[in-house]
Formats: sequence, C-alpha cells, structure tokens
Amino acid sequence: MHKVMLKDEVFEQKGTILYINNTCEIKRLQGTAGSMGGIIQSFTSQKADIRCHLQEISADLKIERPALLEVADFLLYIQNSEDLQILDRVVIDGVKYQVEYIGKTLQGLFEAQASLDKR
Repeated sequence: MHKVMLKDEVFEQKGTILYINNTCEIKRLQGTAGSMGGIIQSFTSQKADIRCHLQEISADLKIERPALLEVADFLLYIQNSEDLQILDRVVIDGVKYQVEYIGKTLQGLFEAQASLDKR
C-alpha cells in the first residue's frame, strides 16, 4: 500500500488507498489554419481545479509492472468522468505533464501514464 500526503479526499478500492494529493488543470492542443497555409497551435484549458493523485514511477514499480511505458515517469489518477485524452497537457503546481497512455485499473478512475511535457 502506497500512501502520500493526506488532504481532504480518499479513493479506496480493493485494498488500494490513494490519497488525493493535488489539483490539476487539463489543457488540450488545438490548431487553426494560418493565413499562409500553416497551422497555428495553442493549448486551451478544458477544465481546472480537478482533484487527482500523482505518483512518481520508481525503479521498483517498473520491475513490478513491466508494461509501463519507457517514456512514462509518473502515474496520474483522475476520475473517469473527466475528459482526459492522450497528448493532453496536465498542469499540477505549475509543472506541465504530457499524457502518454490512459488505462482503467480502478473502477471510476483513469490511470494515466505521463511524462514531463517539453512541448
């Protein structure tokens, strides 16, 4: 069982406890046609102040779960009612993360594998 800072809410299922330790904002890359035929891209906010749990992927966790992506450095748990998509930018405390993969491991939650966003 992995525990982190306790704030107000707790997700619990099948013996796994995730303390909600952050709030985040989801941003999505949107593009529009430019005047010279190119594409102008920018990130637009989809939703802010979303409760989430962020966990750094340790070497032990990579051994325990070999299917984790090589590029993923973090696991982000967020309610599956949120509109999270691959390549979205998730901002937590000013740090930008890029969503690399989204899976459902716990009922009602997305488990997203993320890396630091360098875009």
